[in-house]
Amino acid sequence: MLRFHLAREFNALWRPAPRLAALALYAALIAWSVTDGVSWHRHAESVLAGAPADLLTDRSEWMADLESAEAGEEISPYAARPMSLTFLAALPPGPLAALAGRNEAMQPHTALISGWRSEVSLFQRYEVEGPVALGAGRLDLAFVVVAVLPLLVLLLSFDVLSRDREAGRFRLFLIQGGRAGQTLIARLIAVALPAFAIPAIAILVAALLLDAPVPATRVWIAGLAIYTAFWSAVAALVAVSFRQVSTGALAAVTVWALLVVVVPSTVRFTAEALYPLPSRVSYLTEARLAEGATRRNLAERAEIFMAEHPDEADAPDEAVPGFYRASYLANVDINTRTRGLVDAFEGQQARQRGLVGALQFLSPAIMLNQVLQASAGTGPARSADFRRQARAHLDVVLDAIGPATVGRNRLTVEEARRIPEFAFTEPAIPLSGLIAMIWMLVLAAGGKLLALRRAQRLN
Repeated sequence: MLRFHLAREFNALWRPAPRLAALALYAALIAWSVTDGVSWHRHAESVLAGAPADLLTDRSEWMADLESAEAGEEISPYAARPMSLTFLAALPPGPLAALAGRNEAMQPHTALISGWRSEVSLFQRYEVEGPVALGAGRLDLAFVVVAVLPLLVLLLSFDVLSRDREAGRFRLFLIQGGRAGQTLIARLIAVALPAFAIPAIAILVAALLLDAPVPATRVWIAGLAIYTAFWSAVAALVAVSFRQVSTGALAAVTVWALLVVVVPSTVRFTAEALYPLPSRVSYLTEARLAEGATRRNLAERAEIFMAEHPDEADAPDEAVPGFYRASYLANVDINTRTRGLVDAFEGQQARQRGLVGALQFLSPAIMLNQVLQASAGTGPARSADFRRQARAHLDVVLDAIGPATVGRNRLTVEEARRIPEFAFTEPAIPLSGLIAMIWMLVLAAGGKLLALRRAQRLN
């Protein structure tokens, strides 16, 4: 009997042109988002792969000049100076960033680390597109799945019983041996199968094109399946709860707006209101004040620094320009004076993310979005971790070149080689994502059982 209902529902559901058009539009959105995402991902990889080559050439020349100077050869007084030693800090695209990189262009992905830079100037170019385009973000697959998939499932499933009940045909359907539960299950399968299969195929294609790791791909497929099951359960509850089609349609749209739009927006606005970010104007003001104070008291500041490093106080090279030392000390003082503001900024952002994570169980859209971003290697948490690691590497470089720069000397070859290159360490995927998926699965199972019980009463 279920097979008969399945054939009937597939035939009745997907034969009308408007429903086929809706499915085609859904597939087109997914195809566009994946194509655009893969293109962006490859472009980002090519940009990051091209940048280190030039820096590596400069580093090799710098080391060759330093080795010549240490061997006693005559070189330019500007060559192989510690301030000129430059490192590239790069945030590579995540394994499936093409599928969930909607706002990634707004975040810094590179930083040039050297003695010429303070934390204020470490991340200079956040934006690579127009502000309007950045604010809207790219259309990625995560957005289509989170927002469009539930709407498709609801609008194509809510009237499976109410249409016959409102028209007075439902009693005749039961007399002829029909069962409300089987009809409901058949409609949910007929709708959920293409709603799940189309993005699942797109995920597999993107994973193959990007050579993404299997675990990340599995998380995406599993999250998609659970999310589809949840919204199928919601559609089933709406279908058995309302007799009139218009009332069911209103209920379906209301539930979608509440769980996909209202609750996530409320959670985000609440987090921003409870944990506001410090003013960037105050940050820049403190940086300028620190730089001005250092340059006004340069000699005194240099004496204090060398007193703190007595073992490094070699005979200075008088041919070294004085602005090397001035710029270095100014950047160190800027970092010291603004570190509190930076920590406050990062701390408030971490609290915002923590609150969103704690309240994610109120909305399946938040739960799925958190899981997809974490497994794709995108999102604000990963970007914050990159900024933290880049600042930490800047501290390492400044500490290493400080005594030689202030003392108007060069590093030794051994000291230069001990300075490490930057390597981004991926953050661990939080356990809360697994808990969220289990919770959503429990809700989906409970909702479907409740809907089937109500359908049996209609018999």
